[in-house]
Amino acid sequence: MKWIRFTLVTCLATGFMIFVIVQFGWWQTRWLTARVSALEQERARLLSYVERLSTSRRVAQIEVLSQSTEPQGLTHTRLRWQEIAPDTLMGEPAEIVVHGSVIYIETLVLKFAYARLSGDEPEKFASLALFRRIFGDQQAPQNGVEIDRRNRPRPQDSAEAQRVDQLWRRFWEFVDNPHTAREFGVRVAQLEAPAAPMKPGEIWELSLETAGGLNLRKLANHR
Repeated sequence: MKWIRFTLVTCLATGFMIFVIVQFGWWQTRWLTARVSALEQERARLLSYVERLSTSRRVAQIEVLSQSTEPQGLTHTRLRWQEIAPDTLMGEPAEIVVHGSVIYIETLVLKFAYARLSGDEPEKFASLALFRRIFGDQQAPQNGVEIDRRNRPRPQDSAEAQRVDQLWRRFWEFVDNPHTAREFGVRVAQLEAPAAPMKPGEIWELSLETAGGLNLRKLANHR
């Protein structure tokens, strides 16, 4: 009897241990599966965020129409300037003459907090650029050509246009007051002036990074 009782107790204990191990393995498997799924979702979100940060869009185009140098050494460069809207709509072209062969594009730039770019409306917090003036390396910046803002392509959404206008009205406040800048999610408010030596027949493009600033590069020779 004792042997039978011992055998029965042993079988029950063994069965219980097997049950516990199986259940523990099942719950552990479920936990691991859920954890892997959560990590995959987080990875996909981070990859999307990184991709969003690394994108850029075209914001302006420059065609170098002509260039001439006087005997005294003063160079006149004639440009065709066009801004480009987020929907790729081209603004009205404007012809500009500056002095010099190295051309600077002075621009107000707003860069927003990275956290805003990972929110529900990241497109609203992509960097913004407002072109101010163009000048050459043979003239003082204040003697450059002011860019006519009436030729700028406007956002089709009127509410968005008003929001952007408000941001530009407060630009210098963002520069001077970090607290106000943080309230509006502005990370950086500064002037940028990318420049390059330009020659007749060249086409140049200005692009704006989603989370960064301006880039200037030559596209091609159009002649």
